[in-house]
This record gives sequence, structure tokens and C-alpha cells, in this order.
Amino acid sequence: ATDELIWPIEESDGSWESLEPWGPPSIGVRIEGDKLLLEDGPSAGRRAPELVHANFKMLTEFARLSEGDDCATDGRLLAFATRYGGLGLCKEHGWSQAHRRPHCRKDISRTRQGRIQREPIENWRIYSRFARAVVTVLVERRGAVHDAELEFLNRVGDPDARHAILRWQAVSELRLDVLNSRSRPTLYGVPPLWTAIGLELLTLAQGASGIILCSNCRRLDSVKRPRRVDDQRRAYCARCRKRGRSRLTVADLRQRERQARALHAEHKSVKEIADQLGIDTDRVKRYLKKEQDNG
Repeated sequence: ATDELIWPIEESDGSWESLEPWGPPSIGVRIEGDKLLLEDGPSAGRRAPELVHANFKMLTEFARLSEGDDCATDGRLLAFATRYGGLGLCKEHGWSQAHRRPHCRKDISRTRQGRIQREPIENWRIYSRFARAVVTVLVERRGAVHDAELEFLNRVGDPDARHAILRWQAVSELRLDVLNSRSRPTLYGVPPLWTAIGLELLTLAQGASGIILCSNCRRLDSVKRPRRVDDQRRAYCARCRKRGRSRLTVADLRQRERQARALHAEHKSVKEIADQLGIDTDRVKRYLKKEQDNG
């Protein structure tokens, strides 16, 4: 027996292997006034939407909806909801429909083609801002940005990121289903997107690495090659990387070289230096060889 709760097996990029994928609205998504409208209906005559999976890319895109310009006017909200669907918010409170039992009713109206679900855009902004604060606190472990986002969580009643994640998950459901075509039970969330976001936040809190806070523009970004938890080097988003190596990167390199030489002078081994600087041993050897060549 174990006292630890064992969650579904996570993949290296942060996705949950056994979390059932879900489909976005089959007809489309649009904005009317202060509401996001998600329209569903029979798929006859239309190509069925591609099923989506939970991963860090999804979490990063959701957290970034609250960055910069208004996501409702610059197309980001529509693009995200078209890809991943709605949050599953209830009509009365604007919270996850699973915040009470039986579930709170969603704002849905019937049409000739099917149904339209409405969700307040302002609530999307609020929940995105909340997720951004949690992600930033987890990936930026110290400094002014970390402190500012932690203060934001404190103001809304959460002492730390883990408490915030548990509160998010408390208003969702994980259910098991057995399908005849499957050899094992499948795990799905209610609401799907809301639950998936919560699981990705939990995965991040448990030490998985796949999201960075750009050292240049301070935007969140997902990365294909996860970093080590103790890696203290600066990291850059895809947009800043495309603009070429930043001066900060060069300064970072020189600082690591100086640190490696100083630790070597203290008779530290190559492995000890690599562990302390959060880099691989081959890189340490190159730094030390460069010093010898220049010596």
C-alpha cells in the first residue's frame, strides 16, 4: 500500500496518455457582443473536427490569452476555441459547470442545425489570467516576476500555486468509461477543456518541464525539448529565437564560462560543475578546454 495518490502516466511533453481526447464545436465559433458562441450540430455533410489532446502547448496558449492586446479582437480567442472548444462554463455563475452536483446548467439554446453554447468572454480573460499566474510561479521560481504573480494568487485567496491548482480541479470531474472497442477503461474530464487545463497545471507543479518564461519578452512559451528543473540558464520563446541570438545569451555564455573556471579552480569535478550550473558535462569540458587553449 502507498500513501501517495498515483495519477495517470504523463508523457514527457506534459500530456496525459490516458486522458480521452475531445472534439471542438463541429459547426464553428464566433463572437457576439461580450459572449463567445460555440455551435454544435450533426456532422452530416461536414468534415468532423479533429480530436484534441491535453498538452503543454494547449496550456501555454490558454495562459497567453490574457497577455498583450485583447484576445477577443485580435483573433486569438477564436483560434483557441475553434481548436480546443469551450471551457464548459455555467450560465448562472460563469464557473465550470461541474462546480456543484448536479451540474449547473450551461447557457445553451437550440437551433435548426443543433445547439449554441454561450460563454462570457470576460470569464475567459479571468481564467486565462489565473492560469498565467500559476504557470509563471511554477516556471519562474524566484525574482520580481515570480513575486508579482504569487501576489496576484494571494489576492484571489491562494497561498501558493499548488493550492490554486487544487481549487481549479475541485470544480471539475474525472470520470471512467468503458467502451466496447477498447481493452481498458478511458479517463475523460467534465468539462473536457477545463479538466485538461487543470491536469496540465498539476503536471507542471509535479516537476515536468516543457514551458518557459522568455528572458527577453517575458512571454510564456512551450518547448519541444523539456529543460531540467535545475537549469538556471536564460530561455527564449520561438519568436525571440527567430530574431537571432540575444546579447543576453552571449552574456549568459560568458558568465557560465567564468563560473565553470572558478569551480574548476576550487577542484570541483566536471560532473560537479555540470550539476551546479545545470548544463551537460560535454559543455563543461569545452569551457575548460577553451581556457587551456587561451592560456
